Amino acid sequence: VAVENAGCETNADCDEGECCLQIQYFRVSVCKKLREKDDWCMPEIDLNIQKHKFMCPCAKGLSCVPEVKEEKNGVTIYKNSKCLEDSTDTSDEPSL
Repeated sequence: VAVENAGCETNADCDEGECCLQIQYFRVSVCKKLREKDDWCMPEIDLNIQKHKFMCPCAKGLSCVPEVKEEKNGVTIYKNSKCLEDSTDTSDEPSL
């Protein structure tokens, strides 16, 4: 059983609900909790990598959604991104 802030090499070394996060400027990696609802986040974090560098992604059932997404000079800029519940709106689906 991993303990938050325990050392890790990959996500597999951490408990469910955690990711392996490399501490900036150090070569040390520790288990940290996944981002929760309304936490700020970074869109388009590759969920398949085994060690994260800036922050953990959003927890299962949540997506990182920016308030504003802009394209400037070939660079995508995300503003005020938060972990929000995945949309499960089925109102457009035909009823059976």
